[in-house]
Amino acid sequence: WEDGQCSLACVEASLPLGMIIEESEKIDGKFEIVEVLEGSNAEKAGVRVGDMFRACSAQRGPPPNANVAPKKALFDAEGMNFEACMNALGTNSPANGGTGRVALIFERRYQ
Repeated sequence: WEDGQCSLACVEASLPLGMIIEESEKIDGKFEIVEVLEGSNAEKAGVRVGDMFRACSAQRGPPPNANVAPKKALFDAEGMNFEACMNALGTNSPANGGTGRVALIFERRYQ
């Protein structure tokens, strides 16, 4: 990994994403996409196995009423634990007052 080049990939996708994120075995403190289901929203958005999850959009609390748009924020995964990352992704769910769409930023490494 140290010799490879990397770039950032930003995608937007509808929930459910259809991908599995795990703590990386290659790089401490990072979260890696280990599976992307065929035909899933993540696959359609261009998410790849091996991408490192860096950030996502998140809701900053529920909107006060149906006429007010939810407040969006950028959740930075750097230094966060797995539960915090999953909670941030979950805030985008309509069940939590979210829009049902999430913006994702990945680090994509090339060797």
